[in-house]
Amino acid sequence: MIKTISINSKKLKKFLNNIDNDFIENKSKKNTPWKYFNLKNFFYFYFIFKREIVGSIVISNHKNNTHINFLYVLKKFRSKKIGHQLIQYVEKKSKKKIISVHVFKNAKKVKVFYKKNGFQVVKSYKKLDQFKLKARKFNQNVYKEKILFYKQI
Repeated sequence: MIKTISINSKKLKKFLNNIDNDFIENKSKKNTPWKYFNLKNFFYFYFIFKREIVGSIVISNHKNNTHINFLYVLKKFRSKKIGHQLIQYVEKKSKKKIISVHVFKNAKKVKVFYKKNGFQVVKSYKKLDQFKLKARKFNQNVYKEKILFYKQI
């Protein structure tokens, strides 16, 4: 079941504590993506299994696209289609026809995951040019370390 939950929820606190240390910066509500909880264009969804959060997707809406800022499934729940279900949920909820996501260049499994879910690497796509500029303003090194994937829905 996919739901929204308060930022101060005990379930969310437990979920954040269970995030791998590879994502240590995402374990604190003071950091990305949790620090944007009160912004109008950010939305937070959680996959609940047996009353516990086992996965989360955070999206932000932009002029031409919905961007996945964070997608995480607890290790013991991976390969059970939870990430796929979270993406499908966003596709149904999105009012935009394009979904995008930044992926670290060295994250081979993550790139395979997004390709299996119908995403492709942005080479040149006019509808995402404005978003790419906005992303560079936010982090000037974003495209040195990450690749932008997109999917048309």
